Amino acid sequence: MLIPILLPAASGASDTHALVSMWRYVLACFVCMTTVVGIAWYAKSQWGYSAPGFFGFIGAVISVPVAGFLFANDHRRELRPIERRWLIIGCFLAFWFYDEFLRIAVMFAHREETARNITMAIAATIFDLALVWGIIRCIDFWAAQHYRVHDAESPPNNRSRGP
Repeated sequence: MLIPILLPAASGASDTHALVSMWRYVLACFVCMTTVVGIAWYAKSQWGYSAPGFFGFIGAVISVPVAGFLFANDHRRELRPIERRWLIIGCFLAFWFYDEFLRIAVMFAHREETARNITMAIAATIFDLALVWGIIRCIDFWAAQHYRVHDAESPPNNRSRGP
């Protein structure tokens, strides 16, 4: 079941209901998150502005929706459950890598692994996962509402044109 999700679809496949590889969208999330981190680094080096929590939250609010909206725009449908799961995992890893992983690495490098710090890291990781899950679910709900309306419209009545 993992093979269709991990490998790209055949180039001739035009079935809009086939499973889609999530790599492109996860990569887009990583690129957006890297851009936000670069802007945060630039803001710190140029103006001395340092707000890791703010930039971390902004990174999630920008990078995860970019991946979700790219999928919705490309395929004009909501995510399948397996696609949603892989997109949540991929976007979570992109966000968690820049947000929490680096803090955990610094914590262990400086030997500050107290019970309080470890508990905070676990709680922050759970919060990050919940945030990504919520954003993806909202985008999926939007896509379902947006694209079902267009699919449900009946074709125009052509009787007035004559024989």
